[in-house]
Amino acid sequence: MPTGVVCGVAGLSVEEIIILIVFLLLIALLSVIIFKWLRIPYTIGLIIIGAGIALFSDITGMLDPLISFTLSPEIILFLFLPPLIFEAAYRMNSRVFFRNIVPVLILTLPGIVVSMIVIGGISALLTPVPIFSALLFGALISATDPVSVLALFQKLGISERLKTLVEGESLFNDATAIVLYNAVIVIAVSGVFTATDVTGGLTEFVGDFLGGILSGCLTGMVIGYLILFSRDNMAFAETVSLIVAYAAFLVAEIFFGVSGVISVVFAGLTLGWIASLTLKPAERNHMNDFWHFAGFISNSLIFLLVGITVINLVEMMGTGTMIVLLGGAGIAAVLAGRLVVVYGLTAVYNLLPGADVIGIRYQHILFWGGLRGAVALALALSIPVTVPFRDEILLMTIMVTLFTILVQGSTIHLLISRLRLNRPSNLAWVEYLDTRLTTKRKALSLLEKIHETRDIDPQIYASVHAEYVNAVRRCEMDFRVFEKSLNLTPKMIEQALWSRLLSVQRRGYRELYDKSLISEFVFDILTHSLNSGYAMIRNRETPEFRIDKKPLEIEVIRWLIAVIHRVSPRAPAAKNLRKFSLSIEYQTLISEVGAASRARESIDTISRDFTVPDDLLDVVRAGYSHHIAECNAALQEMGKKYPELAEDIEDYYLRMTLIMREGDIIRHLADEGTIYENVRDDLLRDLEQEKEALEKHVYNIL
Repeated sequence: MPTGVVCGVAGLSVEEIIILIVFLLLIALLSVIIFKWLRIPYTIGLIIIGAGIALFSDITGMLDPLISFTLSPEIILFLFLPPLIFEAAYRMNSRVFFRNIVPVLILTLPGIVVSMIVIGGISALLTPVPIFSALLFGALISATDPVSVLALFQKLGISERLKTLVEGESLFNDATAIVLYNAVIVIAVSGVFTATDVTGGLTEFVGDFLGGILSGCLTGMVIGYLILFSRDNMAFAETVSLIVAYAAFLVAEIFFGVSGVISVVFAGLTLGWIASLTLKPAERNHMNDFWHFAGFISNSLIFLLVGITVINLVEMMGTGTMIVLLGGAGIAAVLAGRLVVVYGLTAVYNLLPGADVIGIRYQHILFWGGLRGAVALALALSIPVTVPFRDEILLMTIMVTLFTILVQGSTIHLLISRLRLNRPSNLAWVEYLDTRLTTKRKALSLLEKIHETRDIDPQIYASVHAEYVNAVRRCEMDFRVFEKSLNLTPKMIEQALWSRLLSVQRRGYRELYDKSLISEFVFDILTHSLNSGYAMIRNRETPEFRIDKKPLEIEVIRWLIAVIHRVSPRAPAAKNLRKFSLSIEYQTLISEVGAASRARESIDTISRDFTVPDDLLDVVRAGYSHHIAECNAALQEMGKKYPELAEDIEDYYLRMTLIMREGDIIRHLADEGTIYENVRDDLLRDLEQEKEALEKHVYNIL
């Protein structure tokens, strides 16, 4: 771990530190409101505010602790980095991440070495910095920090794959940059480069990386296991997750001497997997809200403090021609290195057999979205004073950080718009129009049912009814206009039909998940299957319904069962794993039957909105019917082979369905005034207790 300078707040009293933190958080909260109104990315705005605070304190002498404040590497790496990285890993869609693990690793492992060489070589040519020190600059500046870009992605609804590529590369880049920095700094200090340095550095690099993976998985599993005891106390579960975030970093760095950042990444992925198996949807939402809060606090403080630190460092190091020359050279070198890594290595990946090609538009975003931030600054601050041209490296790092955050971060929105990545596809428009039409029809149907059971003023009812009838007609007209505007070919009609049917299935899966009828683990499996179907539609292929293709997790569990059987045939672990995998398959099959049945029933309604050939409708109906029959046959076969498990799960589904129905009836009776609100609340509370008891019972079974 790099060692660094002392934090600028050293020597302050506890009261002064608390006042300073409260002041910065208040500034951050006000900035959220201001920059939302100005439509400036929040994190970029915080850098500007931080810089403004530093200049204000320097000019006026007020806010004395901030006049010479500089973040220490220890504060960044030990205090801020673990929760930020853990939050990103925990909330990441692990299925999409591992599906794109090959391009992510290509961009990070060979990518960061290529980046270091290109940046170091160009920096040595354009500046007086010698080659070994320039390579050190190349290593530390290669850590990407696209927080503001990812926040923009979320707002614009950018594809999950592009978000995963950017975020996955950032998570691994932080770790690999730190490991590479530690390997190169020895060479930079000594000024001697030998073959032993190469082999030693490579060995250390691989050991740190693999050791970090192992340390993170173990920490996440061992400490994360405590979540099993926290189903009734979310504060306990959230505390466990916070402990995992910091413990993963500290255990890896202090006890094992491996990459703490990689450890935190895999601890976050591991705990996210554990939470998906053990926590109910509402509990998962609580956990997500907690980490959203933790991420907001960490990001707010670190971006403000980075802005303050950068200005104070620039003032201490002087201004003028040196800043312009070194800053310009550093920016040019970093852009050149990023260009070679993104366009060169993605071209290599796209040539691999079976590669899910990364298109040129995605490559443009990966190139321009490669911002630099706190990690690069922390590593630059931790460079020993014995390294030649340390101040020049620090100055280049500052200028590159400012350029990427202020210039690239503020213009990425324009690039996304020019590349039309923020515009919905035709399939997305079909889904939008379909959802709007469906909701208007359901609302109209509900209005008519309310009118049948309640005494509503005739004029009010007539007015609202006419309004919704007209809304349904407008939606139907929009569909017909959209259909004509596209000049749809038979293949496009098929794509639109499948897109709407998959949307029906997705709504079915979501309802099952929201009602606790399936676990998040199963919901992720089903969602991944639908996403594969959408990908096939985009490639002008027909979605496949296959029950013989098992998810990767199930295949891994089966492999573990086989290994355990070989070692200890009577071990209870094998029996428990088999029971778990069977329950997952059972839930998946039941869910597919329900969602496919809903999709088949909706075919007539969908075909009413736009012209679909009868022969295509027949083929689609037959496909769904065949899939439903296959799933039912598989369920019957499982019931014969494992009757006790099948009975337990079927009993759970039946009882939970009835409890849900009872709740709907109670709410309906209260709405029509048949029962009082306090009676409704008591009855719903009783049902909730029955539901919780049933869920605990089925969790013990599974």
